[in-house]
Amino acid sequence: MSDKRTDQSPAKKLENAGRHSGWATLGILVGVILETVNLAKFPENKPPIEITVGALAYAVTLISVAWSFLCIRQTVQASGALQRETDEMVAQANAHAAEANERAATADLARMELERKLAPRELTQDQFDALQELKGQFEIINVAYETDAETWWFANSIISALVAAGIRVGQFRRAAEVHSFGTLLYEPGALKVPIKEGVLAAIFRKVGLFASLALISHPPPDIAAPLDAPLIIVGGRFILPPSRPYIWEPKPAGLPETKA
Repeated sequence: MSDKRTDQSPAKKLENAGRHSGWATLGILVGVILETVNLAKFPENKPPIEITVGALAYAVTLISVAWSFLCIRQTVQASGALQRETDEMVAQANAHAAEANERAATADLARMELERKLAPRELTQDQFDALQELKGQFEIINVAYETDAETWWFANSIISALVAAGIRVGQFRRAAEVHSFGTLLYEPGALKVPIKEGVLAAIFRKVGLFASLALISHPPPDIAAPLDAPLIIVGGRFILPPSRPYIWEPKPAGLPETKA
């Protein structure tokens, strides 16, 4: 069974110490009053009653002073313990706040990264400036793109840069059922294997214009573009890349067909 005095909180100890200190002070006051009465009542003769009252007054005074001292000491100790407890609570609160701020910062970074991935592609200033190097090298460059809005937006930013370089641009929309990822590049003179990398591919790779760029020796059949001009075929993209590669698994023979 635990001692109630040792189980008290620092705040409770501080309250008790203050109450005891008050009683001790009152004891000092009583002792002073008794001493005063003693001196006033028995100024000359010192009979036993005077000696007894004087001794009692001094005893009460000494006990009260000692009691007050102990209470003050206990008050100081309780105040220190309470301060340490408060400091510990503040430190824990600060640690929780720092942890919450770190989680919030991590969440902000994740949100910014997600916004970056979800934002439509467009040219940076460096990429726009790099396309201006094509001025005078090509009279016309054709651009084909898929039908989704994000690819259309990205293709038009490329078209605008080419037009700013004084290059005529022919535009071609791919068939609605065509969905690819990455960009294809056709350049005249690369009709034979091995395909040679031309001026366009070199500039695209230099500035990292496309995340994926593949050279082709002939335009796809759904694009009726002439073969005497370069053709940039802008494909779609995975806004959020798949978490794992798709693996096709053939169904074992003999299993019945299931309908959705």
